[in-house]
Amino acid sequence: MYEAMLLQNLAAESDARTTASDEVWWSQIIGDYAIVDEAFHWSLEEAGIEPRMKDSENTVYAVEIRFEVCPLCMGRGKHVNPSIDAHGLTREDFDEDPDFEESYFRGDYDVRCNLCGGEKVVPVPLDRGVAMAIDQVAHERWSYRQEQLAEMRFGA
Repeated sequence: MYEAMLLQNLAAESDARTTASDEVWWSQIIGDYAIVDEAFHWSLEEAGIEPRMKDSENTVYAVEIRFEVCPLCMGRGKHVNPSIDAHGLTREDFDEDPDFEESYFRGDYDVRCNLCGGEKVVPVPLDRGVAMAIDQVAHERWSYRQEQLAEMRFGA
């Protein structure tokens, strides 16, 4: 019983819908620009990218963007809550509870997309250097999460 619950928790924790918030690199969108979240500043600094504004208290990176359809929700603005189906569902799950099946496919378990926040699109930096720096942070966060999940599997 404990092992089954652990596997379900691990599945939910490694689901792309759960980890999407690690990829949100912007804190605000203003027209054709995105303000880069402070957690990503170090990577831009390492890449030699100059901030838009810098004073003794604040550093602001505003980068020119274009919008693409959200790859997580495919432009729907929502997805099923990963705690419902991240561990996988089988035909038996629906056969045992026909009301659950109806609710599931009707969208009763949908939540606002964890990547686009329901906007159906995500900003993409036009500057290749900025995009690479942001991808570096997202990759490091993903690697760290994978390490945590591996430790959880081994009881740490």
